[in-house]
Amino acid sequence: MKILHGQQLVKELRNLSENVTKRLWISVPYIGSPIAIRKILGKQWFESTSVNVKLLTDTSDLSCINTESLEHFHDRGQVKTLAGLHAKIYIVDDACLVTSANLTSTAFSKRHEIGLLFSPNESKQIIDIFNGWWEKSDNVEPDQLNKFFSIKQNSKEEIISLPIIFDLPSDPGSFLKNLSTRFLNYDRIVIDYKDFAKKYSSVQRIWKEQPLNFEVDGFLDFLYHSETAPSKDYGKINPRDLTSKKQVDEIKKWALKFKNWAKDNDNNDWRVSTSKFMKRNLSSNKIKVLTKDEIRNVLLKTNAGNSRQGNCNKIVNTNELKDVRIALDTLVNAHHLELAERFTRCNAINGIGPSIMNELLGFSYPDKYPLINKNSNCGLRFFGYQIKAYS
Repeated sequence: MKILHGQQLVKELRNLSENVTKRLWISVPYIGSPIAIRKILGKQWFESTSVNVKLLTDTSDLSCINTESLEHFHDRGQVKTLAGLHAKIYIVDDACLVTSANLTSTAFSKRHEIGLLFSPNESKQIIDIFNGWWEKSDNVEPDQLNKFFSIKQNSKEEIISLPIIFDLPSDPGSFLKNLSTRFLNYDRIVIDYKDFAKKYSSVQRIWKEQPLNFEVDGFLDFLYHSETAPSKDYGKINPRDLTSKKQVDEIKKWALKFKNWAKDNDNNDWRVSTSKFMKRNLSSNKIKVLTKDEIRNVLLKTNAGNSRQGNCNKIVNTNELKDVRIALDTLVNAHHLELAERFTRCNAINGIGPSIMNELLGFSYPDKYPLINKNSNCGLRFFGYQIKAYS
């Protein structure tokens, strides 16, 4: 354990954050501007695909929170709210800083704060406490996020008139604007997809013997391709602003239409058979001995691969076989890595893009990962989820 105060407090936290490789978990009620965040934490945590990001705060008082910073955290990881939260905890990889300092420039440059830095060997109990709070905290609903992000509210802590007594580190520069180019928003989409799937399943289940994610995929495909195609334009326009009640009402309305349509148009068997095929061929042991022809057949089984067969040929003909095997194994079976990191490593293979990767992962582990594609993203935005659209 190490006692930190004054200039040393922000210097040590910035140093830890600049070298983060695994996780950045933060518990704070007050959140400052994006510039303050970058000066205190740097931006390695934001731009590294290997880092798991969690922010626990209390959104009941928005005057404490800079909503632009909240949006950055939401884009990069998961934000949850816990009423009455007052603790200030910064977990960087396996080290923990428990301090009096909020995540604001005022706290680290204008106030006399103190903190205890616990080494990885000393941090387990603190991490367990954070996990306990995280489990009982609430997800921030889409309609709340819409309101937060439209306000562009500053934190009242940032405008307190106090003399500067400590210097903040330099600003490393703006956060990335387009996360999708580096797959940093994939974990965000999975979180929102799971939330939506839970709400959908509370309304109906058509194919009860099959994975929920397959039924939700069928529903979102219906919304994108049906005669009225209500979700199709949401790849270009902003997500809808729906209250929680309106969101559920909309799910009920369109779920009934999907149920009636599916009776004659989609029994979902193709998703199940594709999943069985992927599980057989993409198990860790099988991947290590796949031939070029077998890899090509796996890729052609995906909708994305079948529609662009030239890409499948490029993958097996322009890359070393061992590299393709390793990339596929990492994507599908390296569960210890962050999802964004797995996508990034696999994408290094010439010809493999996000559409194929999403299908390989979703069909291999349908109970854990959804089938993410343009159709599903547009559908989630149609129901008010603040996720990035990509094609």
